[in-house]
Amino acid sequence: MIECRIAGEVRYIAAEDAARYRDAMGITPPRGLPAVILQPSENPVEDLIGRFARRQIPCRFEAAARRFGLAPTAVQAALKELGSRGRVVEGEFLPGQRERGWCDADVLRQLKRRSLARLRQQIKPVEQAALARFLVDWQGISQPRRGLDSLLDVIQQLQGIALPASD
Repeated sequence: MIECRIAGEVRYIAAEDAARYRDAMGITPPRGLPAVILQPSENPVEDLIGRFARRQIPCRFEAAARRFGLAPTAVQAALKELGSRGRVVEGEFLPGQRERGWCDADVLRQLKRRSLARLRQQIKPVEQAALARFLVDWQGISQPRRGLDSLLDVIQQLQGIALPASD
């Protein structure tokens, strides 16, 4: 862990991220770190903002700019670039709120899978006996109807089905 000052606060970052923070925000890493860790990163701001978007749902560019002490325009540009590569998605993610934010695409997929799994658990099949009782009542077999209204109901149910005239 490395102690550094980010956006006016003392924070601790992983030593492996020293080059990323150095390249994105100009933080001077402490002496003695291996040269492998200090290799320049290709897109340091995008890497930091992408990681922030994985933890904050929805990620708003203003919050990311405050967190890292970066210009809001730089954060917006990084989010748009990440969005063009499919790593983050822009939208309205919280119910009842009209504010747009960003969400990591993998996190959004995971949330969708978990939500669907929870909904599927709520819809469990019933026992065969219960289904049979329901179908008998639903089809009107237990209480047969008579008259023109019941004939019209049956014709409407069968409307559009391909049946031979002999049936």
